[in-house]
Amino acid sequence: MEVENKNALDLYSSALYGYQESVPTAVAANSRYKQIASIHSEDYGFSSNCSDACFQFHFGYQDAIGDGDAAIDTIAHSGKSGLKLLSDSAVAFRTIEADNDTLLDPQEKFYELKKGGCLPQFSPDEGNYLLSAWVRQGTACNAKNYDSSYVRVRFDGSSNHIEFYPSGPIIDGWQRIEGKFSIPHGATGIYTTLTSTAASVFFDDIRILPFHGSMKSYVYDPVSMRLDGNTGRE
Repeated sequence: MEVENKNALDLYSSALYGYQESVPTAVAANSRYKQIASIHSEDYGFSSNCSDACFQFHFGYQDAIGDGDAAIDTIAHSGKSGLKLLSDSAVAFRTIEADNDTLLDPQEKFYELKKGGCLPQFSPDEGNYLLSAWVRQGTACNAKNYDSSYVRVRFDGSSNHIEFYPSGPIIDGWQRIEGKFSIPHGATGIYTTLTSTAASVFFDDIRILPFHGSMKSYVYDPVSMRLDGNTGRE
């Protein structure tokens, strides 16, 4: 299925697929495939026995789950599952690679993936981006703000880093984290770290996209594969 295209004005549109690459989990405008991430835990339980050498998660916290820093839980902001912190932090990392089309073979009116080529993982280019997430802490129901949890973004090849804290109203126990950050020139890797000093902390619906782009994400019922009623837009 198509994951990226470009119109006559050189504007990109892209899509992420999940649930064994069967359905779209996010669609984005003015954004390249390698520049977007939509992280939820709905399809982490979907696996394939096929030995596909090219299969790789686009971006997510699978390594943190394997290391025991996070786990899938039934408390969720959208869908039926969310990510629960089991330690004080959970890290997702991707290498930032130079922009190139070496995996694509230019044809007369289209590009074709070369034999043996794999789709790129999340590898955002230099520039401005928007991050958003939802967090829930196991605090009293009359809490006005979650002040013990945040998301930190830092880079290899640069000392720049930024921390995003929850703000705005708490809705059904969840508070939003949102902010703008810049990927500096010379950065070779990006770390997105979920951090908390509180107990019973959950994160869900984590998204990254170019600042001038837009995204809509989807979650599905894992049995019927019908769209869940809760979707997100940035």
